[in-house]
Amino acid sequence: MRNWHWCAALFVANLALACTEGDLNRAREPSAAQPEADELDVSDPAGLSQGGETSEIGGQIEYCPERASEARDLRDPEVAALAAMAEGHHELTLAWRREFLMDTITGFQPSTSVSLDVTVLGARDVEFGAVTDSGESCEGGPELQLDLNVQIQTADGVLSGSFEHRVTAKAAIAPTSGRQLWTTWQPGGGIYPLENFSSSLDVGMGSDQEVRGRLWVRLVFDGSSVRGELTPVILSETEARSWPPVVGRFPDDGCAYIERPVLLDAVPVGFIQDTPRTVYDRIHSVLEARGPFPAHWETGETTEMTLRAGAPTHACQFSSLIYIHGSERIETADGNVDFEHPVIVRFTSGGTSAVVGGLSAAIPSDAFEPTTGIRGIDLEGMEYANVELGNGVTFYDSSVRGSIRVHKWPDLYRLETYPALDWCIGDCAFDSL
Repeated sequence: MRNWHWCAALFVANLALACTEGDLNRAREPSAAQPEADELDVSDPAGLSQGGETSEIGGQIEYCPERASEARDLRDPEVAALAAMAEGHHELTLAWRREFLMDTITGFQPSTSVSLDVTVLGARDVEFGAVTDSGESCEGGPELQLDLNVQIQTADGVLSGSFEHRVTAKAAIAPTSGRQLWTTWQPGGGIYPLENFSSSLDVGMGSDQEVRGRLWVRLVFDGSSVRGELTPVILSETEARSWPPVVGRFPDDGCAYIERPVLLDAVPVGFIQDTPRTVYDRIHSVLEARGPFPAHWETGETTEMTLRAGAPTHACQFSSLIYIHGSERIETADGNVDFEHPVIVRFTSGGTSAVVGGLSAAIPSDAFEPTTGIRGIDLEGMEYANVELGNGVTFYDSSVRGSIRVHKWPDLYRLETYPALDWCIGDCAFDSL
């Protein structure tokens, strides 16, 4: 492998990957049809810290069985119009985000740029079987897919190389219009051996270490832009699990690749009257008005918690979901919690509740307390720990339920405990929030 170095002590809690590549043909994709507000899950803010999307990297991926396919002529007007979205040279800003706080990770620039030179190689229509192996329903077909050759180069040298990539034509999802091309979900789709690329990324172990890894690529093209995510991952010896040292997103606008930035003070597409700032302020007015909250450590101690919101910074939209980025400061009367944490508010159009969540990068255990402001956690024998924050709020009765959890990791592969601080005001039975 060219220039990919691995620090054996890496662990990233918020993108712990169980890379199980399915044996079916087409993944069941994230749907534009979003859950109702009372189906939002406060216990799973991991997706929130990544911009809100459900990560297809983790867990078992299911694919719809491919039943038939037929080649399409690139000169066909429908095909040519879609090919024009992808083909050519694309230059975009790129942000790399550390997935754990270690200064041994070098060779990248947090803010840089990426160039993509795309050639369309072919096109086909595909039809799928009715169900997956486990009986889940599939959308059927036909779907129009394009095969691309992509030459990629990041200005900071983290990635340089080429790969073939398949994309599928989809109806646009709000707030965009028209059609889009999305990375096709299929076995191994958008996943490439790291040794196929040159890289300046160095994670601290030297060039003599044997490294097994993959690069995950996700792309979305529409008529005006291309968005994407680049995730180099390092595999365990058995290749059953993997962890990314950094994750890159382009363009650098604070939103995930499946989302689009929206204005804080304008009503988003598909919403009736609420602006993102209005929703953010409403949620935090409930949180601050209901505090201080009685809170309980799982070890049995009780305390009180106060919460203050920072100003929202920006907002993103995917279909009927809005993700509002901001921060929360949390303090407990026992002095064991005193920190400010980035959060994302997740809210759906017409919803009566919202979820506020955030998940930190993994932090070396000896730096955990000064970095997070959380004291009294026994990290003896642990290599890393990370903080998970979640709050669920219902507007009709101002109920609040939330928790802070410290995830403790003795090594790369084992999660030992989940010590938690929990609080609830009002109706504490809304487990499905």
